[in-house]
Amino acid sequence: MIEAYELKEAAPTLISLAIIEILLSVDNITGVQKLAEHLPEEKKKLAFKLGAGAAYVGRVFGLLVTAPLISAFIWVKLLGAAYMMYAMSSHFTGVRKKTAMGGVQTWGLGRTVFSMVLLDLILSIDNIVAAVSLTREVWVICSTVVSGLIFLRLFGSVTSRVIRKMPILSETVYVLVGWVGWLLLVETFNKWKNLATIQLDSGVLQQLQHLGVRLQQAIPDLNPDEKLIGLISLIGVTLVYDGVPALQRIVDPVLRGVALPILRMINAPLAILFWPLKKVTNYFSVEH
Repeated sequence: MIEAYELKEAAPTLISLAIIEILLSVDNITGVQKLAEHLPEEKKKLAFKLGAGAAYVGRVFGLLVTAPLISAFIWVKLLGAAYMMYAMSSHFTGVRKKTAMGGVQTWGLGRTVFSMVLLDLILSIDNIVAAVSLTREVWVICSTVVSGLIFLRLFGSVTSRVIRKMPILSETVYVLVGWVGWLLLVETFNKWKNLATIQLDSGVLQQLQHLGVRLQQAIPDLNPDEKLIGLISLIGVTLVYDGVPALQRIVDPVLRGVALPILRMINAPLAILFWPLKKVTNYFSVEH
């Protein structure tokens, strides 16, 4: 039984996860459902139901498996942070855009449902990493997934219309993905407590060691309240940017001249690391 104080303490994390889960899930579901567009109407509806049910079971299983791995192994944490950075940088540099694949038109119901489930799991990696990055509490993760499913079931069409009317939200969610990746990276780096005690012979490595120690002291981990404030602030900034054309004229040259080259530099090595996932996703050729 969850106590009232536990619910109060977890509230900022629950809200943060709910926002990310809903925005990412709407984007993912739109892409996955395109795989069934070629089916007759009755089979299409059945494919949506079977695909959604199986995909969400797979997502919960993925969350339960991933949470202890990220808690136990530093390399899994770094891989998760790298994937979030890859998802963000790929989106903003246009790497993830794809075109429809004609072969889907010949798929039957079974292959279509299987492909929907597989693609949903691939596209949901950022959901999974975001969830286990913000909390290790299994009940918080599962509560967010279940409440997100209920919300999308009841208000999915409304949410989709809001996102179509405010397309900046589709961009905002990848800003949030990058934000969560950064949080996980900082948390992982700051927990490398023995960094200052490592004995190094090389002067260059010693300088890098001193820099790392200073970064650990200068960039603290954020508590759940601060993470929620940061998330809401990022959403607010992007909405203000979208609604003020004068601000766009000032900021856009900086984004194109500074931010975009940095994102391309980040994406180049990560694209090599996650090349297998990219190939599998490209096989389905769903716009995402």
